Amino acid sequence: MLEIGVTGVVEAPVHLVRDGLGTAPRAAHTVIRAARGSVATLVVGSTGSARLAENVEIVVEDGANLTLVFLHEWADDAVHLAAHFATVGARARLKHILVSLGGGVIRVNPSARLA
Repeated sequence: MLEIGVTGVVEAPVHLVRDGLGTAPRAAHTVIRAARGSVATLVVGSTGSARLAENVEIVVEDGANLTLVFLHEWADDAVHLAAHFATVGARARLKHILVSLGGGVIRVNPSARLA
């Protein structure tokens, strides 16, 4: 499991890049948590080949403001199956942007629960 925490006010976008996952099947569980009152933009990029099934949990605590961008530039043989589960607290804001380019089979199912 990968946990990414956001605290305070982060002025510049933060970039996380996944590359070279390869063709071996793998599963991932990622938790992204924006702490109460935090403000940030997180860009998660993925490139190359992959056989990836993943769950992404997004927790935006009360009063937080998170812009979350997923930019996938997969190789033609990539298989990516994902579920994005978001929980958004009171007076919080989540902007969820997903762009998937390339890939053989790509499915991302987003869902949200609001406070």
